[in-house]
This record gives sequence, C-alpha cells and structure tokens, in this order.
Amino acid sequence: MASVVSDPNGRRRIQWTGANGKRQQIRLGQLDKRTAERVRFRVESLVSAVATGIEPDDETRRWVDGLADQLHERLASVGLVQPRQHGDLKAFFNEFVASPAQVTQGQQQRQHRHQEGEAGIPRGGGA
Repeated sequence: MASVVSDPNGRRRIQWTGANGKRQQIRLGQLDKRTAERVRFRVESLVSAVATGIEPDDETRRWVDGLADQLHERLASVGLVQPRQHGDLKAFFNEFVASPAQVTQGQQQRQHRHQEGEAGIPRGGGA
C-alpha cells in the first residue's frame, strides 16, 4: 500500500514498499490532499502492475500518458513507468538515413534499371 506523507513545509510525497522490499517514494511538491490521494491511487495501481508483471488498466495507462513530463520522469526514475522518448524530426531522419536499408529484390531491380537508363546504356559514361 502506498501512503501520502505531508512534510512540515507543506509539500507532499508518496511512499510505498517496492517488490524488492525497499521503501520508495516520489515527491509531489505542494499539492492539496485530495489531488495527492488521487495520485496515490494511481501509484498503487502502477506498483501492483510492476510487482505482478501485468499491464496496468486502461484508465491508469491514460492517466500516465496525460502526465506532465516532471511527474512522469519521477515515476520513471523509480521504475513504475517507461521513460518517454524525446526526439525531434531531424534526429529521427538522420537515424533513419544512417540505418541499413532493407531493400526488396524488386526495388533493387528498379534501382539498377534507373542507374543504367531505360535502354540499358550506363548513364554518364557515354563517349
């Protein structure tokens, strides 16, 4: 079971005992008690999912998908969710271009015909 801990400075955190028997926690910052309890409920669901190896329910999954990056990173740091993949289009394109292409036989034939020209005469090498 997870529990909400209220610190003297008004900040809240959620603590639970992980599958390894160690106490874990995430800090929530200054939240009202009701919101902290809702987060606790979701954290309990995630802890159970990790402990049993079963995927979390759809509602919890949607909750995780809608989280702000900061809380999501905190959950990922304790192993309750997978870290989000941040990347831009340029990095994706560069990785795609650098990866070995899987070309089908038909694509190789078309590429070969294109390089030799339609009449079978090599391009750029004429006399």
